[in-house]
Amino acid sequence: MPEKEYTLILNSSRESVNMLESFLDEVITEEFEPLYGNIYMAVSETLSNAIIHGNKEDATKRVLLSCIASDQQLRFTIQDEGKGFDHEHYNDPTVPDNTLKSSGRGIFITRCFCDEVAYEKNGATAILTFSRK
Repeated sequence: MPEKEYTLILNSSRESVNMLESFLDEVITEEFEPLYGNIYMAVSETLSNAIIHGNKEDATKRVLLSCIASDQQLRFTIQDEGKGFDHEHYNDPTVPDNTLKSSGRGIFITRCFCDEVAYEKNGATAILTFSRK
């Protein structure tokens, strides 16, 4: 299968994450079906972070979700209109001082579920890669 690109533009509201399931239903082929849960968790967490922390739920800002799909790989790009963040230094949620905090697990969760995670534009763009096993 040649590469195919899918795109979705979301409003900066928490409810916009609800559109992810139908987007994934269009993107994920039978070969990637076993990874559906991992993909959903990582992409939804990153989308939520883009909306809440990146765009600060500003109704005038949008989040761009795109996916380039091939036989062997799905590469999701989530881009917000925020200033970015320091993705190199974040609180490790497995450290005892952080285990009871109510937030701060998003990057950790995303890295656990993806084969590769990269950030561009000072952290305002996340690229999540899933490879067929």
